[in-house]
Amino acid sequence: MKNTIKIFIFICLFNLFLQANARQNANYYFERGLKTASRGYHSQAVFSFTQAIALNPYHTMAYYNRGLAKKKVGNLHGAISDYTNAINLDPYQHKAYYNRAVAKFLVKDNEGAVGDFSKAVEIYPDYSKAYFGRGNAKMNLNDYEGAVEDYIEAIQLNPNYYQAYYNIGIALFRDGEFQDALTNLTTVIQIEPTYLKAYMARGNVYLHLKMYKHAAKDYNEVIKISPDNSKAFYNLGVAKSLIGNYQDALADFSKAIEINPLYSKAYYNRAIIKGKMNYYKEAIADYDKTLELDPGLSDAYNSRGIIKSKIKDYEGAINDLEFAKKLYKQKKDTFNYEQTVKAINFIKTIEENEIYTSSN
Repeated sequence: MKNTIKIFIFICLFNLFLQANARQNANYYFERGLKTASRGYHSQAVFSFTQAIALNPYHTMAYYNRGLAKKKVGNLHGAISDYTNAINLDPYQHKAYYNRAVAKFLVKDNEGAVGDFSKAVEIYPDYSKAYFGRGNAKMNLNDYEGAVEDYIEAIQLNPNYYQAYYNIGIALFRDGEFQDALTNLTTVIQIEPTYLKAYMARGNVYLHLKMYKHAAKDYNEVIKISPDNSKAFYNLGVAKSLIGNYQDALADFSKAIEINPLYSKAYYNRAIIKGKMNYYKEAIADYDKTLELDPGLSDAYNSRGIIKSKIKDYEGAINDLEFAKKLYKQKKDTFNYEQTVKAINFIKTIEENEIYTSSN
């Protein structure tokens, strides 16, 4: 009996020794994972954290940090699973909720992201980044009012949170509150004068409000800071063309194309301006390039057809307009479909009259 008790005690002590040794080894792999992750070797970090978890399945921080590493290598669903394991082991891990929310946001599970961001701020009410993240998820759900409320919460915790002011501006713009959008975007620029996105967004609001000179000024500010910004040159071209400054608009669209030779919208808008300036052959060349880059752009076929009719290429014009008509029908764009039918009939009438006149 005494021998049996001794054996039992020995086994228990030996098991305790093995468990302590396993925990010690788990911590070794965990620390190695942290070091490799800090150096940017995230795949190796995943391996080390996995070893730690194999030795200690209750290592909360190993799951959490493996989730961070998996996110870095693009394995978002794997990261979500690891954050979930960390949360199951420690339900008060607000950072695990936050990072799981970010991962869910990135895989477009916006409702799930809202839930996790909410849990993060429930545990840690001063978590400004979680309010900001929840606002972003609500924006994707078209809950602009809710998004603005969250961005305001973030700003109350961090008064210089210019990204939150920027997102308020975007939310208000989408919700049709244009003047308030301008106010918030201007605040962004006051806090962070080199924030390009704010100038670009404010320029877009001005453009929508038909304040074209103000829009052009903002796009020029973007170009001063970022001289190779093709989008800014394109938008500047749009603003100038709406003012009627076609020559400068041409130059801006051309610069956008020089920076980005695959910018189909820039070719398209340059073609429109060339058409207005009676540069018909050059306009057709730009429409050709537009359709090479974007073969499904019905408006480009329509516009090229109209230009071809102006140089009396009636066959080419009708071919383009017929194709545009087909695309409009597929898109159920009734208005443009009907306008294209009228244009085709008009060009056919002109062609028939010219044939009749020449035969007499």
